[in-house]
Amino acid sequence: MKFDSLIIGGGLAGLVCGIRLAEAGLRCAIVSRGQSALHFSSGSLDLLAELPDGTPVDSPLKALDALKQQSPEHPYSLLGAQNVQRFAMESEALLARCHITLTGSYKQNHQRITPLGIERATWLSPMEIPVAPLPWKHITVVGIAGFLDFQPELVAGSLAENHINVKTAELTLPALDTLRNNPSEFRAANIARVLDIPEQQRLLIDELKTLAHDTDALFLPACLGSEDDKAWQAI
Repeated sequence: MKFDSLIIGGGLAGLVCGIRLAEAGLRCAIVSRGQSALHFSSGSLDLLAELPDGTPVDSPLKALDALKQQSPEHPYSLLGAQNVQRFAMESEALLARCHITLTGSYKQNHQRITPLGIERATWLSPMEIPVAPLPWKHITVVGIAGFLDFQPELVAGSLAENHINVKTAELTLPALDTLRNNPSEFRAANIARVLDIPEQQRLLIDELKTLAHDTDALFLPACLGSEDDKAWQAI
């Protein structure tokens, strides 16, 4: 097998390089060991959310001059404002060509709701991630029994600080019992593979229906759609 390029690492940078090379008509191989950071990613992409002195950033491009003053050696400072804007635009276009639908723009950060229920400034987020200000007054935060990476009580506590009526609930989903017996494997990506099975999706929907009374929205951990990013809409 012959390749024009060999990329070491299958994280976001390696995959983006591979896509761009493929679009240019070149053959490339990506060598990756284990699980990249994408396996544990929040799903959102940051551009510039905070300056080194802690000042929050609403408009990334407008904050580049202040960033250069505070951190002359920062990669954005070395690239220059024009290149940062150009690469940000190219990144959004690349994601669109890959049919990855994200909300947001390099011109203005938005406030996403994190897995801890707090607001955090970011650049791009998947459509299924809630964005402040939230339109709902009554929210049920739904956890999965035994899944330790998502704590409904913590999320509910943070949301309640914004004067939202919040309650918590728990899914049992017996199909996940095999994963529960091995805590190191009881991760979001593995849960999603189980819930991609149509029969398990129907059982999930049945459980969610019992929780959907007297509430405006159900907040779940990001454990849906490993094969179909529109699965959450169907559910």
